[in-house]
Amino acid sequence: MTEQLSSRSVKLIMEASTLANKLGVEGLIFDAVGIRGYNDDDGIIIASIKDYDFEFTSLGLSRLGSLMSKSTLFKSIDAIKVTMIPKKSNAEVIEKLHFDGGKMDFEFRCALPQAIRDIPSTKMNKNALFYFEITQEDVANISKGMSAMRSQNMTMQGNAENVRFRFSDDAGDILNFVIDSDMESLGENDTVSLTLNLKKMLPIFKIAVQEGNFRLNILKNNILYITIGNMDVFVMPEI
Repeated sequence: MTEQLSSRSVKLIMEASTLANKLGVEGLIFDAVGIRGYNDDDGIIIASIKDYDFEFTSLGLSRLGSLMSKSTLFKSIDAIKVTMIPKKSNAEVIEKLHFDGGKMDFEFRCALPQAIRDIPSTKMNKNALFYFEITQEDVANISKGMSAMRSQNMTMQGNAENVRFRFSDDAGDILNFVIDSDMESLGENDTVSLTLNLKKMLPIFKIAVQEGNFRLNILKNNILYITIGNMDVFVMPEI
């Protein structure tokens, strides 16, 4: 028996899928624990750990690039009706989602949640050791510095006085700029220094700053944590 998803569930699914696709996360799990997905290659986790009271027990989505391409056929997600089509042999398993926009509709085949790389869903430590605010101007300067220095990496140095971003090129030239925000330290140390892979981080910054200034949190083991919309984004440090 088919059942229609609420507009709230459709919005959550599409928002999470859009962000996941932009960050290279290929699969998402939706269930009573929340929403989560993992890009193993880049060490990027997106998650929203809470019970959204979905109309289903569990839903798995992969091929998110394909879903995004098909969703552009509709002018507005708000006008779409989405119906769950269960598997004939097991009504608990959602085999397809039917997207109906009126004059145009399509079916999208779901994935088995157990086939998607899961993350520790109840052990997401979000306690920051350091944090500071990043503005649209900061993101623009990071992008300019990356282009000017032709560098894929940037060193971030913070202390009680300021937060400094540093670029270096193959010739040994150095470019520094200090951001306006002060760094807040919540742990025993009041200084931090880590190197960011901008090929991975700059796209995340550009998405986050679309909603305005955002807070960059540095967790234990130099894990970076940003909130984008309803989703938490965690970036693991490079080994």
